[in-house]
Amino acid sequence: MQETVLRQLVKVAGLQEMTMWRNTHNAWHLSVTVASRPHVLYLSTRRAPRVPRAFTRLEAALAAGQRIRATRQVTLVLR
Repeated sequence: MQETVLRQLVKVAGLQEMTMWRNTHNAWHLSVTVASRPHVLYLSTRRAPRVPRAFTRLEAALAAGQRIRATRQVTLVLR
């Protein structure tokens, strides 16, 4: 989903979990689980709305997550 749509959905339905992961090509992706929906939603771009958006830097993925949640502080849990 595009950032503006995902931001509104999180605002209305409530955020359950936000996950950032790195794939085998060293690109970071951002996914969100909303409390009212059982499936995972991915942040995408306008050009490719069905493909998860790839970030080359972790800082950029964190900034996008902060914009979606409209918060300044993020707790990062590493697994």
